[in-house]
Amino acid sequence: MSQAGDDKVQEEQLLPVQDTQLQSEQQQQEQQRMERRQDDKRVDLVTALPVELGIRILSFITTPKQLLRCGQVSRRWSQLAEDDSLWRDLCRTRWADKVDHPLELHPRVDYTNMADELSVREIKALLRRRKADMRGCIEKSDMVALLKRTTPASRRSATGGPSGRRRTLLPRLMRGVL
Repeated sequence: MSQAGDDKVQEEQLLPVQDTQLQSEQQQQEQQRMERRQDDKRVDLVTALPVELGIRILSFITTPKQLLRCGQVSRRWSQLAEDDSLWRDLCRTRWADKVDHPLELHPRVDYTNMADELSVREIKALLRRRKADMRGCIEKSDMVALLKRTTPASRRSATGGPSGRRRTLLPRLMRGVL
């Protein structure tokens, strides 16, 4: 009987501990329910606004990376972030200093076929980059002639090309055969 009495005492001691654990679990569950309700009550302001205002808000973003991140928030934000006007503005600010960047023709390219189409300014720039002596060149025709004279030799003509190698190797092979 003493054992039954001990069990009864242990049960009575454990009941308050179990009750407090049960109450704390219930409180946690209730708190989670309240948080879910509050989340349901939250409204995305950008989604609630008209499209034009949402785009206007996103127009204050300064980098493409930030705009891409905003597009990951929700489907609505993604639609707004894909607007062409936002990306056009970002491109304009990013490439603003490149608008008047002059096109420079590469000095090692053969422009003889299109020399007549090049402007005097372009021909002069090419000749300067080729370090050609332009003294005595007054007219465009003089500059075109100098441009043709300073045209770098193509690889094929400078090395003899594959056909030139065959001509030199063939007699050597023939000597070994005979």
